[in-house]
Amino acid sequence: MPNLRIFDIHHDGGVQRNQLTYHDLINQFRSSFWIGRDWFFAHQHNWLERLQSGVFYSTEPYRRKDFTFYWQLHKQICQSAQETNLNSVKHLGLIDLGSTKANKNPANYFPNATELTIKHCLEKLDDSLVQTLNSIVPLRQLTKLIIKNFHIKFDQFLDVLYLTPHLHTFKSDFLSLDNIDSSAIRETDTFRHVLHTNRIKTFELRHECTLEDIQLIVDLFRQLNYLNIGMKSKEIRPIIKHQLTVMIEKENLLDD
Repeated sequence: MPNLRIFDIHHDGGVQRNQLTYHDLINQFRSSFWIGRDWFFAHQHNWLERLQSGVFYSTEPYRRKDFTFYWQLHKQICQSAQETNLNSVKHLGLIDLGSTKANKNPANYFPNATELTIKHCLEKLDDSLVQTLNSIVPLRQLTKLIIKNFHIKFDQFLDVLYLTPHLHTFKSDFLSLDNIDSSAIRETDTFRHVLHTNRIKTFELRHECTLEDIQLIVDLFRQLNYLNIGMKSKEIRPIIKHQLTVMIEKENLLDD
């Protein structure tokens, strides 16, 4: 193919070809044929125990807007092969978010990312971890946050919202509202700040909520136009009744 101008590749998986290893195949893309055409590539492994698999992809000149960062493999293997120019990334996926002690100063920084997905957080979402996240992606510019397979407490959630004033979409599997005093938490400075600054319009939560939980969520996110949550069966009727009442009250205010 002597006239080929574009070669863009993204391969996710393993290799089984004769006696060649994963790295044997990747090294074939470092010859003068590729370099002379300014076609450059990077790779990263998704499991430390499976170095025969990973993600292999083009970096120049065809950069992607999505990037997956495997936290547990940070600074462990093949660092020279990983991409460092990450300015094009708009959506960052963090997998197996682990010890901040092991990765206190992450080398990777995504200055233009506006969407963040966290999967499998292995430690408490405290101030230290939030600061580490902020050193990877500027939280203030995030517009979308998705948290999967991780229990986040409501007070921790408020702390994150405090640092993400431009967030308009939040999705999570679990948001713990158990054993919280909704009246007391409404009086905190953090709640009041988030109440007046947040721009959340889409809120999705798989976790089953009570009527009190929903009242707290609706009161906090006044700009909501999409709400998708789990409900306990005994709470369905009072929740629907409450939401209809809220909708009618809003309509009456608009009519006035």
